[in-house]
Amino acid sequence: MAAVQQQVQQQQQQQQQLKQSFKTVEGRYRLTAERYPPTNGTNYRMARATRLTYANLRGAGDIDGPYLIYNVNDTLYISDANCIDKEPYKSITFPGLLPICHAYQQAADGNDLLIGFFSGEVAVVSLRQQLLEPSRKLIASATHNAGGCFNASRCTNVLWYPKEDGIFVSTHADGSMYVFDKNKEPSSDPSFPTPKDPSAFSISYPKSSKSNPLARWTVCSSAINAAAFSPDGVMLALGGRDGIVRVFNPSLGQLVMGARSYYGAVLSVGWSKDAKFIVMGGEDDLVTVFSLSERQIVAWGEGHCSWVSSVAFDPHWTRPPPSDPEDVADEYEDPGYRIVSVSQDSQLAFWEFTTDGVATPSNRIVMPVGSTAAEG
Repeated sequence: MAAVQQQVQQQQQQQQQLKQSFKTVEGRYRLTAERYPPTNGTNYRMARATRLTYANLRGAGDIDGPYLIYNVNDTLYISDANCIDKEPYKSITFPGLLPICHAYQQAADGNDLLIGFFSGEVAVVSLRQQLLEPSRKLIASATHNAGGCFNASRCTNVLWYPKEDGIFVSTHADGSMYVFDKNKEPSSDPSFPTPKDPSAFSISYPKSSKSNPLARWTVCSSAINAAAFSPDGVMLALGGRDGIVRVFNPSLGQLVMGARSYYGAVLSVGWSKDAKFIVMGGEDDLVTVFSLSERQIVAWGEGHCSWVSSVAFDPHWTRPPPSDPEDVADEYEDPGYRIVSVSQDSQLAFWEFTTDGVATPSNRIVMPVGSTAAEG
């Protein structure tokens, strides 16, 4: 009883600490809705962390619009992005399964949503069909690696390949990545050869041309925690449990370059909109910026006091002009970048980064786990 009361008191203290608004150079953001986990909530676990996917559904009639897709335990939720204070529009329960990751990309055939599971399975789904389905069951057009038939390790990421229609990839906790074609029937036994060295990068192809997956990439011998294609689709960054971010050219099947974290695993990676920089966060509590042109780390952001679980460049941000129109100092000739990071210390931090390699925290908001902040 005392333990429950202590948890309630801690939650109340977190609510009191939560800022109702915070100011940035482009304006003020206000808290419009908040949700707190139950008092019996479990601690953070990377393998079961909640992921968020933004989907802008078009060509579906009355249900057109932006949606937020996220997973909590064995349930996948779909919420109207314009009504975040309301209950989710749709929830799908997976008895005995755990949805881990998801990705959306508009598709002509409607099969636009990928869902990866703890069992290693990957489902290809129509978001429109799922929204119209009255039950809480999943309607999948295809399920790849059903029951973990060729890889029983946890699916850690699913991504649509930007440069080829219908092609997607899945990464797994054993350090492998698979390439699929959604237009081909799934294979239960693609018969890949055993890699000679699981710790060395290699690409294997199935014996039959009818097999799906099309290829298996052996990336490393530990889990691939994070994956992201560059905005132009030319490069793919994979962040591993071994603390290394590897950058590949998927079209050529080549490992191009890489970077190592200061300490521990990499948990998240993100690309700048011009594909010149990669930001990574992980168990070293740092926000690290890697330059592709210089092939080295050019900046560290120090300010979090726990693991950095998610990082991203803000694709919409532009550096504000100087207050004095006549001020044309060199620092304003560089448009710069803004990076956003989220950590297990319950803080959301904004960082300004310029190409001279300086990164400073420009703002930070304390956000208890489970709360939601949105622009007001």
